[in-house]
Amino acid sequence: MNRILGLLRQIYYRLVIDKGWIDIILICLVGLMSITWFDGNHLIAFSDFWFPADGSSYLSELTSTWIDTTGLGVSNFKGMAAVPYGIYLTVMDAIGLPDVASEMIFFYVIFVAAGLSMYYLTKVIGLARPWRILAAFFYMMNPASISYFATPFIFMAYSCAPLLLGLYINGLERRNDVKYILVFALGWSLIASFTYVDPGYLITHVAILFSYLIFYVITHRNVKLALQGIKFTAILFASFLLLNTFWLIPFLSGLQDELAKSSVVTFDSNEQVFRALSANFLNALRLIGYGGALITETKGELYFEWAPWYFQKPTMLISLLIPATALLSLLQRGVMRKYLYYFGFLLIGGLLLTTGAYPPFGDATSWFMKAIPNLLTVFRNPLKFQVLTALALAPLLGAGVAMIYKFLAGKGRG
Repeated sequence: MNRILGLLRQIYYRLVIDKGWIDIILICLVGLMSITWFDGNHLIAFSDFWFPADGSSYLSELTSTWIDTTGLGVSNFKGMAAVPYGIYLTVMDAIGLPDVASEMIFFYVIFVAAGLSMYYLTKVIGLARPWRILAAFFYMMNPASISYFATPFIFMAYSCAPLLLGLYINGLERRNDVKYILVFALGWSLIASFTYVDPGYLITHVAILFSYLIFYVITHRNVKLALQGIKFTAILFASFLLLNTFWLIPFLSGLQDELAKSSVVTFDSNEQVFRALSANFLNALRLIGYGGALITETKGELYFEWAPWYFQKPTMLISLLIPATALLSLLQRGVMRKYLYYFGFLLIGGLLLTTGAYPPFGDATSWFMKAIPNLLTVFRNPLKFQVLTALALAPLLGAGVAMIYKFLAGKGRG
């Protein structure tokens, strides 16, 4: 009875006192903006994104390591990772929804997930409600996220990154709660595994969690806590690997074949692509990458009608207020400061990797990418690293605006 009463108190607090449900509804309403992307009832089909008309046939192909319906046949060692996506398409077909409606739901969920995911992360680190919403909206609607919509597998990897980090931070505080770890691993598998048809996104997510583990160990300076954190991480990754053996075993068995295939799909070498898609520091800081993604057009029409405006000088100056405000947050004190320092280091890492071959560390980054075998094959497009930059900027921006607000409110009272 006491447990039930305790649970009811928690629900009452979260829905009535904390008013988090209002924020969630607001984020979900803003997510309806994604419907406008379809320009009526047109399907979105761009680049590496595919939305098969027959979900059940597609699901059948995903469960095979060889697809004989493409030319003379093609290997499919990494396709099984997309089984959750195939199941979604099959269910939508069974319900009888038109393809456009099914795709609208898919994009809406991914778009809203970005906001809810960041809202959860900022709640975990202790940011107040108004600034959580600000961080969530920024993460949903910055140039990087909006340009990702044309490639939803990147978008989904982007959307769930804050959620994974928030769950990981929260899990470290729980000190090896096995039930929590199993639920975490299961949720991670369901919401993110289909994006791992490109292993770069798996590496990115794992790198984010490992980077926080390193930061956690260094900042706590406590051997017992460090060992508990390592144990938690080991159990989590072991659970994730076990839950994903259905696609990891075929993928690893055909890894060399997939890498070889990836290295010859374009006329340009991986190094040439890496250099061409690297961003200068200003573009990386403004989350527009090398710039070409925003000004993509088809049949003379821009994908993003607002893109030229974003490249004008007045807008460029205004947009720099965002990273300036974000960096200002690093000056504040309190229990949240340790988290903000982590995001500061993550921001530096994201910028260095997104700038790729550009100065000031272009030569070092290029050497590093080439020094590790096949790393350049997986990460030949530095735009993938914008996930790190946006993931860091959103909570820093929320904390920076909160700091300015407190300062101005204090001066007003004075």
